[in-house]
Amino acid sequence: MSLTSDRQQYFDFFSKFHSPYLNLTWELKLADFSPHCQRLGISRFQWLIYNLCRSLMNIDAFMWRLDGEGKPVKVSTLSPSYTVLNPQKNFNFTNFSYDSSWPVFLERSLRSKGEAEAATRILVDEQGKFDYIFITTLPWMKFTSIQHPIFDPRRVHIPSFAFGAFEVTGSEISFPFSVQAHHGFVDGYHLHLLDLAMKKNLSDFSSVFP
Repeated sequence: MSLTSDRQQYFDFFSKFHSPYLNLTWELKLADFSPHCQRLGISRFQWLIYNLCRSLMNIDAFMWRLDGEGKPVKVSTLSPSYTVLNPQKNFNFTNFSYDSSWPVFLERSLRSKGEAEAATRILVDEQGKFDYIFITTLPWMKFTSIQHPIFDPRRVHIPSFAFGAFEVTGSEISFPFSVQAHHGFVDGYHLHLLDLAMKKNLSDFSSVFP
């Protein structure tokens, strides 16, 4: 699948930049979903990752990547890779395939999490998959900005996300949320759509737990 003609011009424009990234951090604030997670016996963090994937799957701009020749290609799946700590307090990466079924997603996520926490070497997938999303977690602090490392500035295409410390005030929960993506694919409007989708999906337990 190819980019639409109107979007192609933006991709061509930003691809000429040395740093074609859009990077924004904001405070995501919504109704506190903690009591629902506690009632269901599920992790707030796992619910957060699940709903990030659920939100991204419905926003076309976040589903575009670059193939081996640097051409836009649209993916139909997502492979979330989030950071965890091992006993030495060094980080490692999970790597699993998203599934819209919550039980399947959770089983895959927890299995990958356990493997990453126990590994003595950095787990780096070398299969050349396109459908990654990279997720950094900083549960200890409320940060206001973040810059993700870039392996090759000429081939940036995998969106990166970061979450900070949860803060519950009254009936609301908030946390820092950061997005870094190729500006040829993603604009501020798409970040707005992601903000709305995250707020909606994080509060939407009835469609997952009928």
